[in-house]
Amino acid sequence: MSRVTIASAPETLPHWRAASYVAAVMTRTVLAVAVSALLAAPILAATTDRSLPAEHAAALATAGLALLGLGLPVVSAMLAHTDWAGASALQAGAMPNRPEVRLREPKTLVRPLAYSVAMLTVGGALAVSGLLTVIGSLVALYSPYLAATGDSAVIGPVTVTTVPQSLVAGTIGATVLALLTWASPLIARTHVPLLTFVWVA
Repeated sequence: MSRVTIASAPETLPHWRAASYVAAVMTRTVLAVAVSALLAAPILAATTDRSLPAEHAAALATAGLALLGLGLPVVSAMLAHTDWAGASALQAGAMPNRPEVRLREPKTLVRPLAYSVAMLTVGGALAVSGLLTVIGSLVALYSPYLAATGDSAVIGPVTVTTVPQSLVAGTIGATVLALLTWASPLIARTHVPLLTFVWVA
């Protein structure tokens, strides 16, 4: 594997580009988490369903381990590849050449797997939290219309039913979206070095 240099996102980064990049990374991470959860579903079923006979539970656990063993390298390679392509587009091609990942050569999968573990754990938690925050803020923005038409909006544990409540919720939602957009260049500049660091030989 060839050595690459650690890149960073441009110091001057339009907010709309940074927000698009962060949204794409979040979406890919959530999808990767979902696929990984599906791969691990047999293991979860084997360990939580007490009504299963021991031999069935063992068979499910074995199938789950096989699925993870075969599927996780593919998920890791795809996640690392697409995130690298996104970072390269963000920097207008200024990223170094991406080292090749070969599924038949385990040593080329070590760094993508390490990156994916970080993204599927800490990154996954942040991506899901961010996605829920964006959805909640969009619902809050839409809540004045719902309240004016006699409907209600459910935003997490809060139910908005009146127009005054909806106006407060809409203001908060707009503020949160504005703050996320404002912070997106910082988030992008944090993620790009993390992505490139895993490829440094």
